[in-house]
Amino acid sequence: MAQLEYGDLYKFVASAGIALVAGAFAVPWLFLREPFDLTIDASKLKTLTPVARDAVMHRQEIVAGILAWLPWASAVLAILGSVLIICGLAMWYRRQRVRDRGEEAATKKAEQELQHMTVQEVEAKALQELESVEEESQQPQVVAPVPVPVSAVDAYLDAERALFARMSECLGPDVQIQTNRMVGNVEYDAIVRLGSGERVIVDVKYIRKGFNSGFLAEAVNGLTARTALYASRFSAPSRAVLVIILASPNSIFVEKIENLKVRLRADRPQLGRVGIYCITKDEIPALTCQRVRQMLEA
Repeated sequence: MAQLEYGDLYKFVASAGIALVAGAFAVPWLFLREPFDLTIDASKLKTLTPVARDAVMHRQEIVAGILAWLPWASAVLAILGSVLIICGLAMWYRRQRVRDRGEEAATKKAEQELQHMTVQEVEAKALQELESVEEESQQPQVVAPVPVPVSAVDAYLDAERALFARMSECLGPDVQIQTNRMVGNVEYDAIVRLGSGERVIVDVKYIRKGFNSGFLAEAVNGLTARTALYASRFSAPSRAVLVIILASPNSIFVEKIENLKVRLRADRPQLGRVGIYCITKDEIPALTCQRVRQMLEA
């Protein structure tokens, strides 16, 4: 039997209608499955006392009367239940439209906060990341860090743009890729808006000379936090993907990244859903669409 909902009026009306419609079929079935002494033999009836015989006969008359009215009662219950269901769904629909408009307005307001980063902000972010990675990779005896040349920043940004262009080519026009966006002071390299409503937050790191063990853990932790912030702000299911681009082929770097991935996921199982991929800059133009889709799959 359907249970009544008391949280909202429209839910109560709709659930009451469902209960009445269910009762219109359940009550006759329950009533007809009981014999109610209708199958008693006449010979056995004669053996009963006068009082018992009168009671059985009276009971049979009552059951016969109910059976005559039972189809009408079921029809009334079914019609009344259908009316309540229609009324409840109509109220539900009106309320849902208001709720949907409110959610759309909240989403549009949040999306207005997703601002484009300026060219200067993008370059500053790339320079800061390169300096951070290369300072960490230097030996302790190095007193002063070597400044990152402008050409390295340009190479980083060129590789990043090439990667997102290749993603756009493979994913097609139905998938929107928003690059270099910012919400408040939180930066996003790329936000891939899939057709299902899911978002993939893509973070790109560029390695020129080297990195230490803490680099990958810090990158994944930061990406996870930004993805969670985006999901809560825009009420959209979101996943995180980290793409590490090597300036030139280096098997030592690749092996080191793979080992760090295994260690990180063993120590932090909650980070297991973060996709971590390593490619070289020269690989980007030749990336197959199958591999691009694999990067963005769950």
